[in-house]
Amino acid sequence: MALPQEGDCPNCSDYYVDIEAIWTIFDYFPPNESLILRFKNNGENYLADYFARLFFEMNPNFKPDLDTVFIPIPSRNPSLCKRGYNPATLFAQALRKKYLCKIDASIMRCRYHDNKVLKALDQAQRFASSSQQYFCAYRAKFKKAIIVDDVLTTGSTIHAASRALLAAGVENVQAVVIARAAIPGLF
Repeated sequence: MALPQEGDCPNCSDYYVDIEAIWTIFDYFPPNESLILRFKNNGENYLADYFARLFFEMNPNFKPDLDTVFIPIPSRNPSLCKRGYNPATLFAQALRKKYLCKIDASIMRCRYHDNKVLKALDQAQRFASSSQQYFCAYRAKFKKAIIVDDVLTTGSTIHAASRALLAAGVENVQAVVIARAAIPGLF
């Protein structure tokens, strides 16, 4: 069952998400979820180009200005060490080829107060855990940013990263994700 394509997303409608728009390719259901898992966990990095091409074809109204900057969500250190790469950065690099926007993979930083994995938390716990998790290492020299991540579950990561970018001087923040998860508890 697909989530609504326009309007408020039921996953985060109970929370104010500080972002102009969130763009996606598909919902996180089989068989699509297996592609993401292969991309994230099996080192099938070529899928970044596939996802970017699919995003480009499925979102004809997505037209960022050339002065817009893609900001990949940083990976947690244990995940980065295990994989050897950040899926969000690979996806952002593939998107850059399609849209000719710049990437800034160094501005967004993550505070890891604890090692709780977000996927083990419920929606309220995710928002509480991630509310202060992201910060910007320096003032942004750009006014438009697009956060890039792999899966949108509750919106908590995107919200926290957006707040950090706005605090750093960015005026317009959107997000691009490969997939969005189903409404928790719906199935």
